[in-house]
Amino acid sequence: MFCWYIDNRLNSYYSLYYKIARQGIRTLFEGMQRPMNIRDIAAAAQVSVSTVSKVLNRKDSDISEATRQKVLKLAREYQYTPYSNIKKQSTPPGSNVIALVILSEEFYAPEFLQAAERTASENGYSLLLCDACEGGLERHMKILLTKRVDGQILCLHSAENLAAAIKLADSQFPLAAVTSFHSMECSTMRCSFETAAKEAVEFLAERGHQRIGFLLDDSIHTIYEQIYSGIISGLHSCALPGNRNIITCQSGQVLCDSDLQEVLSSNPTAIYCQTKKLTMQAYDYLTKNGISVPQGMSLLCGMGDSGSSPDWLTAYTMPYGQLAQSAVHTVTKAASIREPLPVQDICLPMNFFRGSSVSAPSGSEAPILVLGNFAYDTILSVSKLPGNTQLLDSTRIVSAPGGKCLAQSIAITRLGGCAYAIGRIGNDPEGRSILNLLVESGVHTNGVVTDSAASTGHSYLTAASNGEYSVVSYSGANRFLDTQPIKNLLHLFPSAIACLITTEVPAGVVKQMIRRCIPHQMKIYLKPSVPIALTPSLLEHIDYLIPNENELDQLLPGQESLEEKAAYLYQQGCKNVIVTLANNGCYLKNGQYAVMIPAADFKPVESTSAANCFIAALAMSLSRKNDLLYALSYATYAAGISISQQGSYSSFPCKQQMDLYLDEINNFYLTVLEQSHPLENKSLL
Repeated sequence: MFCWYIDNRLNSYYSLYYKIARQGIRTLFEGMQRPMNIRDIAAAAQVSVSTVSKVLNRKDSDISEATRQKVLKLAREYQYTPYSNIKKQSTPPGSNVIALVILSEEFYAPEFLQAAERTASENGYSLLLCDACEGGLERHMKILLTKRVDGQILCLHSAENLAAAIKLADSQFPLAAVTSFHSMECSTMRCSFETAAKEAVEFLAERGHQRIGFLLDDSIHTIYEQIYSGIISGLHSCALPGNRNIITCQSGQVLCDSDLQEVLSSNPTAIYCQTKKLTMQAYDYLTKNGISVPQGMSLLCGMGDSGSSPDWLTAYTMPYGQLAQSAVHTVTKAASIREPLPVQDICLPMNFFRGSSVSAPSGSEAPILVLGNFAYDTILSVSKLPGNTQLLDSTRIVSAPGGKCLAQSIAITRLGGCAYAIGRIGNDPEGRSILNLLVESGVHTNGVVTDSAASTGHSYLTAASNGEYSVVSYSGANRFLDTQPIKNLLHLFPSAIACLITTEVPAGVVKQMIRRCIPHQMKIYLKPSVPIALTPSLLEHIDYLIPNENELDQLLPGQESLEEKAAYLYQQGCKNVIVTLANNGCYLKNGQYAVMIPAADFKPVESTSAANCFIAALAMSLSRKNDLLYALSYATYAAGISISQQGSYSSFPCKQQMDLYLDEINNFYLTVLEQSHPLENKSLL
């Protein structure tokens, strides 16, 4: 019996040894074939049994030369042996041999063959390897039937070939297939290519890649369809742009430069390549054009080679060893108990190797998590806020996506940050509008949940010309937010630098978020837009409590002054209390300062989202290692720019705009510093 083994040291010479090995396998296999009977020879030659007998016994003088040669050729090919010889050499049923029939070349991977041979040996069987990559499946099947093999494993990707093999086997031995699709006719061992492709997209998105290019190979159609489906599913789950940047290499052809140029035309920060071959072509093209990996472009391979892929490559690989082990174990178990093999589908996850070819996009910031409400805003512009039962005429009405989670997330991204929104929307036009705006603005939406039952929240704002406003809010889907989106983003917590929280979501979710942030020393910013029980055990973990005057009074009803209430919250454990005062600036109370900071000198036009812009800018400035008074000055200017323009999120300044005001911000900061308590100034200096 022939046993097949490939030394791991030959992996680098795989293509050379593969050719030698295949020829050797074919020669050895043909030398091991058992004879067919005379009726099989007659059927194959399309002559009578007596004609075959005459030719083989050299009594063929009355038979044409063409027929004689035809019979002799088949006899040689199938190594026909007279029945008397067979009888002498006959063996009892059961040969303890499992046939491994390979119809697709990637199954010659050393890891696969070694695992198959080892598992067969451990179960008391020998392995017969049959090469059918270049055709001859029917011939191999007929030979295996005469050899009394105890079971058969087919390695292939063609449903047509599998159906033909099952028909030829005719249930005479246990048969399983290692393949890329599920069959209802026999047991299959396969990988979930769709799941791996979806996970690959999510892996890239989690690392900050919003624009991803795709290079696919459709030469194995069953794999291509699954990977394509997984990519679309991953893009959808991450709320990333659709399939406009998917380039398919037809039937395994070499990629052209024009294909790679098309992928790069949409300015991706990462490229998913289906195969190792496509990955290396992309790598060579990028290197040739001065684009480094991963600094200039991240690369991920969807189907790498576990033994020969470069160490730096982030790749999914086939679990060849597990596939072979599972297939051989399944077939030998059925053969041992002499029972039919039940139809089952064993789907194994692909292996994932995290190399250095994927990194965060160039210039990306540490993640900032934003937990809060989403709402579709309707804004009415009026000359002044209405009094009791007073009817006012609105000069302007605007409806647009809104909510504090949306506003703060967009403000962070416009200032150059990396924001992850966490909240709940309805499955309605308003919810889709909110989600689209987040994606277009560069906000990560992995933590945004769609509610199929509740509608998206809605806010009705009345905005006066002097900057004052009032709000009526309908919570909608916000009230059903749970902790699952937080759990989905736990992998970000070790690297996240801050968490912004507003309380227009269930209190249990707010408290859970704070508890999750504590071990990772994230800075916690809390906007108490809805009153919440702020116990000392909770306050001690809040780095920045940022209420406005009304919210402060709701937290602490009573006649005490603003300063006294802020001092009380500080004494209860909050590290920094910052009270926003609209056109009057803000007030800071902490262990070093008790200081009023004026508003920046901007003419108010619309102030509905100024506080959200202020909080986002404060978090961004502090994340860049600025001191608190400077960060407050920076945030004051960001809010000032925001109120001087129409719109909510559209009025938020971008980083480039803020850079134009840096001289003014520095002067403003120095003024604030001079007006602070002399002792605190002295300690600061």
